[in-house]
This record gives sequence, C-alpha cells and structure tokens, in this order.
Amino acid sequence: MAEKRFSVTGDQYRVCHRRMREICRQLDQDGGSPLDPELVANELQKIIESKSIVDGKIVGTFTITCEGSHTASELKELGKYNWSNDWITNEHFPLTKHEPEKRTIEFVKFDHDPSSKEVLAEFACRGLDRPTYEDAFYFGVQYPDEQRKRSIIFLHEPVMRPYSNPLVVELGSDVSDRDLGLYYFEGDWCRSFVFAGVRNPA
Repeated sequence: MAEKRFSVTGDQYRVCHRRMREICRQLDQDGGSPLDPELVANELQKIIESKSIVDGKIVGTFTITCEGSHTASELKELGKYNWSNDWITNEHFPLTKHEPEKRTIEFVKFDHDPSSKEVLAEFACRGLDRPTYEDAFYFGVQYPDEQRKRSIIFLHEPVMRPYSNPLVVELGSDVSDRDLGLYYFEGDWCRSFVFAGVRNPA
C-alpha cells in the first residue's frame, strides 16, 4: 500500500516550525527543562510513526486583562471566594506592577488522568505558554462562574513551600462554592479538571 501523503501549506509549515522551536527552547533552558525530554522524544516518535501526539482538546478560550496594579492579597479579596488558602499572601506570591496586558487563556482537557509533564507537553505542541499565578488570580476575578463548572488548574512555575511539594494555583468549586486553592505540581491530575494555557499573539 502506498504511503499516504498530505499537502502542506506555507502557514501550516510555519506553525509546525514555530512549535518545534518552542519545544527546543524549553528543552534548552538554563537550569533544566520544564519538559521531560524522554516524554518529548517518545511523543515525537509517535508522530513519525503517524500516531497522534494530541491527547487533549481545547474546550474554552477567554481573554483576561492583567491590570498590573493589584497585589495577591487584593486579588484574593476581589475574587470573593468562599474559601481561599491562607498561604496565598503577598510574600509568597509577589506581583510586579506593570501596564495592563491582555492575555488569551485556552483551556485544555484530557480524557484520562494526565500528569503535569503531559499537560506541559500538550501545551508545547499546541503553541501554548505556561500561565503565571497572576493569570490565575485575574481569571478568578474576571470569570468567577467558570470555576463553578469544573476545577481550573494553572501550571505556572511552581511555588515552593517549606516541607511541602511544589505547588500551583487551582480555582476549584464545591457545588456552588468557589475556592482559591493550592495543589501539588507533581503526580497525576483528575480528568475532570481543565488546564489553563496562554496563547501569545503570533
């Protein structure tokens, strides 16, 4: 049987090339890569063997404005949560003042319980950047009802807490309540969660 061939447009080539460069950039970061190189290599091999690397799907796109004028404590208050983690303070989650910036947030969902490394590999394949915890705080303020539908995980650079595993922000819900919590970066996540990535302008 003849090998199936696909037509490739210039735009499609540029998108693939840009995403491959982003994977290489993340693998070559000083101090270590946020991506598991063995996982990336295995997934790329699946592509070569015509198996799909994309296990997640985009289930929502939102635009937020990071105003750059609030502290973590102020955003926690503005979020009007029913419960919030006491360790989320200005000291542990410092924010630098900056000009307002619009950010495009895309939710990725999986049909299995993914690890953080799998989620980040999916982000890289889709050309998504990791969010910041500032993104999480502003999203909770500007889209309060979204987390009532399912928990939203922001896999930003983890925050280190003494005698604890690395932590990331979770916008969670319990029926009608809204929570601002912290979850362990390591280990597997529940398939009912969605993961917030950032789409930068091309």
